[in-house]
Amino acid sequence: MIRKSLKAQGGHYKSGAGPLFTSAAHECTKSSPNPMKNSPKPMTEASLSEAPAHLSNASRQLWSDILQDYRLDAAAIAVLVGGLEALDRRETARAALATGGLTVTDRFGQKKPNPLVLIERDCAMTWMRSFKTLGLDQIPEGKPDATPRP
Repeated sequence: MIRKSLKAQGGHYKSGAGPLFTSAAHECTKSSPNPMKNSPKPMTEASLSEAPAHLSNASRQLWSDILQDYRLDAAAIAVLVGGLEALDRRETARAALATGGLTVTDRFGQKKPNPLVLIERDCAMTWMRSFKTLGLDQIPEGKPDATPRP
């Protein structure tokens, strides 16, 4: 059965007879002289002005505030988008925890931590790490220093 399916996919099943299988990506690179031909286009100044549509309203506002105070390149924008996605996911998990509670009952009737607690924690850490990676935990240039709280 495995031999037939591999042979139908164009792969080989004998050892030393070539690759075990061929992938669609491999076929694309063989047929196209430029494998990066269909790669995403770099973000332009116009595309940086608007936040990605899948972000929440709060994350979009944060996007606008950050890009108003900082100048970010395409790699930093990718980190920012990932951080804002993690922030949105964290808020979704937090809302579900508010309605479902911090614990759940397993099939034996025992209380255990709600898995959403881990999701909320991991997303919070991802969000904080992305902001620290971007240096957003610092005061932007040209802004007055924040006064410390007493």
